[in-house]
Amino acid sequence: HALASLYPGLQVVGVDIDPTTVALARDRYQLGKLDFVEGDIAGPVFAPQSLEGIFDSSVLHHVTSYGGYRHENAAEALKAQVAQLKPHGVLVVRDFLDPGPGQVWLDLPYDDGRDGEDRDDPRTASSARLLELFARSFRSLSQDPGFPLERLVTAPGAPLAPRAGWRRYALSHKMAAEFLLRKDYREDWAAELKEEYTYFTQKQFETLFASLGLRVLASLPLRNPWIVR
Repeated sequence: HALASLYPGLQVVGVDIDPTTVALARDRYQLGKLDFVEGDIAGPVFAPQSLEGIFDSSVLHHVTSYGGYRHENAAEALKAQVAQLKPHGVLVVRDFLDPGPGQVWLDLPYDDGRDGEDRDDPRTASSARLLELFARSFRSLSQDPGFPLERLVTAPGAPLAPRAGWRRYALSHKMAAEFLLRKDYREDWAAELKEEYTYFTQKQFETLFASLGLRVLASLPLRNPWIVR
């Protein structure tokens, strides 16, 4: 609806896999050149070479997360979408990025909420405790959820020691990014645990686009000020 309002010359079609959502959207958002259809974006929805543009807005990580955390699902969905584009059609993907391999240290406060082994309510847990909960339950739809997390013990006053009231952890860069991107979504925590936000690095995206015959016009970070704060 926002896109159709901003660009009244465009015919805009929203796609959702859930028929109830499509019906609600059709009832709530009505404009002359706006429509909604039921379909699975992981496969063909429209006729081949029929679309001038496709906008995947924070959606491809749902295709991977609810498909067994299989990252290839995103590549297959994009391949299906490219086939629906007209020559010189435009594909825009807005989603999270895997930062790549490597380990990091992550310092988090333990005095900004309830802390300790018995403080497992994500709505009130400290940031440090929330990470420990996250490390146990991330990718909760998997048969083997969670990821390795090490709590580092550093003597107070030692070089590079965390500030007072903070705790230090060692974990992969990817898992640190996954946590920081969602740590404030506490009211929807159970749902957020099901999703894996990151699946491709920027380089993997660009390589995939090239393999699909696309010309990359822009590949850049879009930062959410609220998440940054």
